This record gives sequence, structure tokens and C-alpha cells, in this order.
Amino acid sequence: MTMNKKGITLMELLAYLALVGIVVTLLTGTFSYALQAYDRINGQGAVVSEANFIMSNLITQTNAVNPAYVKSCGENCIELVIDKERKIDPELGIIVEDNVNKIVRIRIDDLNTEDDELVGNIYIANMQLNNSSFGVDVAESSISFECYDDDFDNSCQKSVLSIKLAISKINKNGERISDHNFIFENRFTF
Repeated sequence: MTMNKKGITLMELLAYLALVGIVVTLLTGTFSYALQAYDRINGQGAVVSEANFIMSNLITQTNAVNPAYVKSCGENCIELVIDKERKIDPELGIIVEDNVNKIVRIRIDDLNTEDDELVGNIYIANMQLNNSSFGVDVAESSISFECYDDDFDNSCQKSVLSIKLAISKINKNGERISDHNFIFENRFTF
């Protein structure tokens, strides 16, 4: 640009404005894409964190229960049955076994929403494990066990517990926000 005594020409000003407009447009597009990617990654991280929390709670609480056997209580429902409990006898100061009949139920229930997408919650001993911001897809999720007892009838002492959770973000009405589920599977023995 050449400067004369009067300032810059109209053509120079228009060229400058065009260049600034192009740069601002490119920066706005890049910034918008970066924000969308951040939101997507942050949302996926929250779902993964929720699934890890649910799975670790299930494993920890199942191992803490130390069931004598497992039995089915319907679709997506199992019962961990405890027949003996160890306690410290306060008079003798030794560990004694008491015969008990306790049941800890692990289940997936739907929220009874009116739409076709069945979103639900996962429970262990009537305690909801998933956060109210996340739903479990009832159609894609499952809780089951495989028995390795020779005399298996309706209960099982040696089994592998299989859990498949399809988790998605939901709104306050229980309707799915995200387009797809994140599926997590885990198997453990007891």
C-alpha cells in the first residue's frame, strides 16, 4: 500500500476488509468445530465414567455379599442368596456363623416412559446405581449368569455373572439425549 498525503485509497480499504473477513470466517469455523469436539469428548467421558462407577459398584458389592448361591428372578434379574453370616460373638470374642436367609437382588427396570425407547435403571439391593442423568437401555442391556454346577436346578453355587450395559445420557423426563448407546460388558465369577 502506498500512502499519499490524503491517506489510503478506497480500493486498499476494501481489500483490507475482505482479508479481515476471510480470516475471521476461518477462525470462527475452527473455533466452532473445536467447541463441538470438546462437548462430544466430554459427554463420552462422562458416560464412560458412569459405566465404570456402576461396574465397580456391582463387583465390589457382589464380592462383599459372598453369596452361597445365585438364582434367577426373571428377565434381567438375579438373586444372590446368603445362607450364613459371620459375626463376632461379643461374649466369647470369636467369630461364629449364623444361619440367615438374605437375598440381594440385582436388576434392570424400565422407567415406563411412553415412547418406544425403553430407558431404565440398574439396582442392587433396591439401591439405584446409575445417576439420574444416565439411563440404561433395557432392550440392549442384560444381567445373567452361567452355572457350572453339576446338579444345577434353579440355584447355582459356581457361576459366571455376565453384565452388559447400554448406557446413554437422558434428560429429566427420562428421554434419551444422545443418538447412540455406549455398550459396556463385564463377566466375573463367584
